[in-house]
Amino acid sequence: STDEAIELNWKKSDEPCVPSLGKAWLYNGVRGVDSSVTLYFTPEVNAEGDDSLPGALSGIEVDYYGYIEENLIGSYFSEKRTSKDGIYHSAAITFRDSETEDLCSVSSTTMKRNAEEKYLAIIRPNVANEEIPMRDSTVSLTDNWKKGSCIPTMGNHWMKDVNGGKNLTYNAADTVPLVPMYDSYGNFVAIFFFATDRKQNWADTCTYTTEECIEALNFWDIGPGLTEANEGRFYMCNNACGKCDFTGSGSTPGMYTTMHWYFKDYKTITCASSNKGLDPYCESGSYPKDFEWVEE
Repeated sequence: STDEAIELNWKKSDEPCVPSLGKAWLYNGVRGVDSSVTLYFTPEVNAEGDDSLPGALSGIEVDYYGYIEENLIGSYFSEKRTSKDGIYHSAAITFRDSETEDLCSVSSTTMKRNAEEKYLAIIRPNVANEEIPMRDSTVSLTDNWKKGSCIPTMGNHWMKDVNGGKNLTYNAADTVPLVPMYDSYGNFVAIFFFATDRKQNWADTCTYTTEECIEALNFWDIGPGLTEANEGRFYMCNNACGKCDFTGSGSTPGMYTTMHWYFKDYKTITCASSNKGLDPYCESGSYPKDFEWVEE
């Protein structure tokens, strides 16, 4: 809620409200390369007494500075925008259907919601309009997205090709830059945005655990990233099952950066029937490469 956002140093922006996303809130009130996320909320209801309501989270937008896949501009990425730190493009997801709700209206906050209703998340509303259902059994997901691996604390990953749907080419420029995740009960529990080069602001000498390096995360995940090649322990195809070979990264050597957002306590997300411990698990038994991690 907006009450929680205030406690965590998010501040309401003076930017115009976006009906398909809501009202923008910025970390420490600043839009820039050091705070590359905008949280969107429905309006607060400033009424007397018990009728006062905080705004509800309605969207997340991530600003990509530097390299992006240009063919995805105008669909999954916004057109060019400018902040105090230079040019960026944004990817966004909303948790309301803006075709039926104006997320700048107080009615979107006061509307009573049945917990059993199944709302869609929508990637880049009014542009790509890519729907993510709340259940992994929904036909719009199973017909258009390919189920990948299950990773404990994350869930089952699903990916989509912008041209082939569930028929993935594993070409970076043709892959939807957002991956939804579902728990073993089929519930939508998390997403990650991904980029095909480094997006953290840290120096090449960072060890990922020092205070200086952690401050440079700008909301992207900690760590060196996922390699494009199926090598080592952390590579992009860990999120897939069967044959997978990513190509076309915007970096050399190919490296992917992720930014996870959870809508459920990650410690409760497990992989039913997995015999792989904390490693990725594929129900089919088919993995991008045979790899057995051995602690040194």
